[in-house]
Amino acid sequence: MRATTLPCLSGNVVFLNWILLLTETVIRNLQKTDLDASVLARRASTLGYMKMVISKPETWGLDSTIFTSVVATIAERRLGDFAVARMHLSAAISLLHLRGGLKAIQDMEFPAGMIVLYAIVSLEGAQVFRNPSSLRTASRILRRRLRIFQNWSRKIRTEHALTRQESTASEPMGPENLTKQDSCLPGSLRYFGSSSVLRPYVESSFADRHPSQLRSYLAVAYAITSMLWAFRDSEEEAAELMDKVVHQVELSQPSVKDSSNSTATPNAGLTMIALLFVLANEASNLGHWNSSDDAAFRSWDIIEFVELMTLASHHSTKRITAAMASWLTTDINNQNGLVLVEDSDFDVMEDEIKIGYFANNDESLSKTI
Repeated sequence: MRATTLPCLSGNVVFLNWILLLTETVIRNLQKTDLDASVLARRASTLGYMKMVISKPETWGLDSTIFTSVVATIAERRLGDFAVARMHLSAAISLLHLRGGLKAIQDMEFPAGMIVLYAIVSLEGAQVFRNPSSLRTASRILRRRLRIFQNWSRKIRTEHALTRQESTASEPMGPENLTKQDSCLPGSLRYFGSSSVLRPYVESSFADRHPSQLRSYLAVAYAITSMLWAFRDSEEEAAELMDKVVHQVELSQPSVKDSSNSTATPNAGLTMIALLFVLANEASNLGHWNSSDDAAFRSWDIIEFVELMTLASHHSTKRITAAMASWLTTDINNQNGLVLVEDSDFDVMEDEIKIGYFANNDESLSKTI
């Protein structure tokens, strides 16, 4: 990922200034000394440069202007000023909406666009939805897409069961003894079996064990599910993508595994947000980093999913994550093991999302719905 991003970003003045500022801050924290005037002057100078750029309307449509606000978001977040970080991120999102919405992220060069995605996923509280109407539209689209993913998950298992019935093979099949005829299945057994390096990343219990990574977990779960569905008619492309993702995750694993750790998590390898980078990068290598509706990796959908789940109740979020995990990990022969989301669950979740949205906005906003 460094090889992909650094060449593009190293020439960005704001990026370099914030990196220098963060580096100096870390050094002083390690030395347990206060920030001196030179560090504060660098911050003021960088903010002054940003203000000069953003004050010019002709710069609002430029990738570099959006990226400037996003880098400031990440830097201020690392410095511990979350309120200021959210202000910078809100500015970046407003600029994206001037360019047609969140899809504009994938009109940007991959390194810059991916960092925009990282910033929005990592920081809770951004105003992604411009008004109640856009919230309602996003909620309805999410409901429809989740239902599509769920029906697809049931369909591949039903079709596999029929194929097995017609086959003369009698040997039971499980995650550890796949046959060649099953190698084209979209799925779960090949990449999310009990011994797969990807399995811990998609299990719904991950978010309970690591609540600080909930937003990243939601992003990864949705990205994987939506990409596998997008490649449902192109198994070779799906296999190419997932094989490369698995390879990258395997490279990050410790050389010696602790067999005594029965609750192993990905902590020793890639973080959840790093896996999101890997998924996006491999999708980009296959030509899917663009704002087309045919793109397999859709950062705009990922962001809206994360934000909507953040607005819903803990119970509804757990229900959705349990369902999505089951769509990926349930044995291909065990359709009854799937966790299904019913219409009543969706109805409750949509109400919760609306309530959560108004709770995060001024009371006057509720008058416009």
